Amino acid sequence: MPKDCQEKFVRSIEGFESAKITQYGYAVEYDFFDPRELHETLETRKIKNLYFAGQINGTTGYEEAAAQGLVAGANAALSFLGKDPWTPGREESYLGVLIDDLVTLGTKEPYRMFTSRSEHRLILREDNADQRITEKAYKVGLVSESRYKIFSEKKNKIIKEKDKLAKLFLRPEDEKIYSSLKIKEPKSATSFLDLLKRPDLDFQDLAKAFSIETPDNDIVFDIETNQRYSGYIKRQMDEIEKMKKNRNAHIPSNFDYSNVKGLSAEITQKLSKVEPRTLAQAWRIPGITPAAISALMVYLKRNETETADKNARGSTRES
Repeated sequence: MPKDCQEKFVRSIEGFESAKITQYGYAVEYDFFDPRELHETLETRKIKNLYFAGQINGTTGYEEAAAQGLVAGANAALSFLGKDPWTPGREESYLGVLIDDLVTLGTKEPYRMFTSRSEHRLILREDNADQRITEKAYKVGLVSESRYKIFSEKKNKIIKEKDKLAKLFLRPEDEKIYSSLKIKEPKSATSFLDLLKRPDLDFQDLAKAFSIETPDNDIVFDIETNQRYSGYIKRQMDEIEKMKKNRNAHIPSNFDYSNVKGLSAEITQKLSKVEPRTLAQAWRIPGITPAAISALMVYLKRNETETADKNARGSTRES
C-alpha cells in the first residue's frame, strides 16, 4: 500500500489525526501454482524439466520450502543424468506426506507441515530419521561417502547388539537377576529384548543385572525405543503393507458410505463429498483415519466376494 494511503488510513482513526508513521508497512506477494499440476517429483506436468518448489506451490514456512527444494533439485539433477527419479513415500518421511498432500489434494490456504497430517507418526520419528532416509539419499547422491560410513557403522552396531541381546535369557532359576531387578519370577525363559518391552525396566537396569557392557547412548536409545513400542510399530507396519497391497482397490461410483460399519458421521460425509475412486485417494483425504480405511477395505473385499459368489451361482444355474 502506498505511503500516502497508509497515512490517510491511520489518520482516519479517532485520536490519530496527527500521527506520524516512522516505519511504513509493506506486503510481499507471491505467485501461486496449483500443485495438483505437479508430478510427485515436483516437475510440472505440462512443461518437461521445469520443477517448482517452495511458496509457489502453496506452502508457507522455511522448512517446507527447503524440503521441496531438496526434492525438486535432486530430481532435476537425476533427470539430467538420465537416472530414475526420487519420490519419498508417505510412510518414509514427512517430506513424502507434504508432497503427496500437495500434488494429490492441492491446498486452499498456505500449507504447513504438521505431524498430525501423517497417518504413520509412530514410525516417522526424529530418532530413526537416519535409518529411514540415509540409504535412499545415498543412492541418489544426497549423502556423502563419509556420512554414509558413519550411518553404516551405527546400523551394524545396532544389528550386532540386538543379536547378542536376543541370546540372553532370564530364566526361573535366575533368582539373583530377577531379585536385583525387583520383578517377579518369570514363568518361562524371557529374552533381554522382551524384558525391554516392560515399562518398569530400562536398558541400564538390565545391563547391570546381566553384567554386560552398555553400548553407546544412541544405540541404547534405538534398541530400547523399538523394543518398548514394538507392538504398536508392528501394527502400523502391517497397516502400511496392507495399504500398499490394496491402494488401487476400486471404489464404485455412487458408493453409499453409510452402509460401512465403523465410519463416523463426519468421515462418511467427507468421503461422500470427495467421492474417491480408490482406497489410496480415500486415505489422502484430510481427517480420514487408518481405522476408517481398514473398515472400508474390509467392506469392499466382502462385497467383492459376495458379488463373485452370486455370479458363480448364476453361472451354475445357467449351465
